[in-house]
Amino acid sequence: MVLRTIKVVLAILKSKPLFRNYYGSLFKYGLSRFGLVGVGDLAIRCFDGSEMRVDPRMFSSVIHLYLDGVINGIDCVKGASRRLMAP
Repeated sequence: MVLRTIKVVLAILKSKPLFRNYYGSLFKYGLSRFGLVGVGDLAIRCFDGSEMRVDPRMFSSVIHLYLDGVINGIDCVKGASRRLMAP
């Protein structure tokens, strides 16, 4: 139990560089994950100021893909399509 908690905390800290409002999105994801609030889609703000909306399950998948090294970030460009960047 303690080891899992440590892994979760490290994952949270390591995946911070993905988007600008990471902690706010993570908080909303946690609320929806535990059924406290029906959040709907999460608004993710990229570092260039653009925003995209993702389903909470997709949010979780992006975090896991980043931590597993499958992607190294999210390519967000104003006025262009968003895509995951492979390493």
